[in-house]
Amino acid sequence: MSELWAVENAELDPDFERARLVHKWRGFTVIRLRPSAGTDRITYSRVTLTSDVYMLPLDQPKAIVNLTPEDWSARPRGWMDAQTPVIGSERGGGGLYTVPLDGSEGRPVVDEEIPRVIEFIDGALVWAKYAIEDHHITALIGQRQAKDADEPTEFLRIPIPPDQVMERLDLYGLSCRAERCLFAAPVRDELQFAEVNSSTGERSDPLFTVGIASRSTAWDLSPDGSRIALLLTDPPRLLVHDIDAQTTESRPFPLDIPQNLSWAADGEGLFAVGLLETAAKPYRLLAVDSAGEVSTLWSSMATFCHSALPSPDGQKLLLGFHGFDDDVWLMEGLSGGTME
Repeated sequence: MSELWAVENAELDPDFERARLVHKWRGFTVIRLRPSAGTDRITYSRVTLTSDVYMLPLDQPKAIVNLTPEDWSARPRGWMDAQTPVIGSERGGGGLYTVPLDGSEGRPVVDEEIPRVIEFIDGALVWAKYAIEDHHITALIGQRQAKDADEPTEFLRIPIPPDQVMERLDLYGLSCRAERCLFAAPVRDELQFAEVNSSTGERSDPLFTVGIASRSTAWDLSPDGSRIALLLTDPPRLLVHDIDAQTTESRPFPLDIPQNLSWAADGEGLFAVGLLETAAKPYRLLAVDSAGEVSTLWSSMATFCHSALPSPDGQKLLLGFHGFDDDVWLMEGLSGGTME
């Protein structure tokens, strides 16, 4: 939040206690103000800082709806059910909140910000988050909270060395589907996937290992828990690995820097977001159908889509956007009180 305040007689005897709030900007940093001498006009430029959550009906791609509550900065985290998205926000110290599509009032789910809601397993909510000590990320942890429990229990902790926080943090991850949880962690020049029991914390030997040439990747576990979809770079490609059959398919994919990958609700397609550096509109939301055909659902020159999470009924996408625009505005009527 940026605010513009007016102070009377500022050059000779300013009285800051009587300063008047003229305007406020949610989610913007104002970087330049230029008043027009002898008038009540001012020009200003600002930089966007908000993260917003939108809902996209897949049968009406132009009917996109902003779900971000007023004065919030939020990110999509998942779905409680087909009509109840879950968002994460730093509001009030951070937390997870429902934003029902039927217009009913949302409610807090977890009283701390977490990377993403993973899944309900045996009636328990399972998620991943980063452990932070002395303002530094030290580990990826998995937690589980039963509906009747007051506190979550930890079932997974993967230490993250300090030298990997900046370069390889995105390679650490957890995904749970159909009562199966997989976690990923880099080991030298490979990315290893293994299974973890969310009730006991017991881990399997590595189920799948792939060589990695860069830190940019995105992956997801299929709804039935049988396949891993993985986006890699250098060269850009999509891998689909069948865990039980131990087979892997590979094909080229049009994203230079992947950010998020999610299976469609029916497990027959995928949604991917990321950056295609050579495109006029490089920020992209892509859909992959059951035949492997790729189509562009959305693209932009300056607004960054960082996540796309399909609803359980397969009819909607929960999208996260972050804008990078600078803009310039003219404000009039500064002598007339507060402008909202």
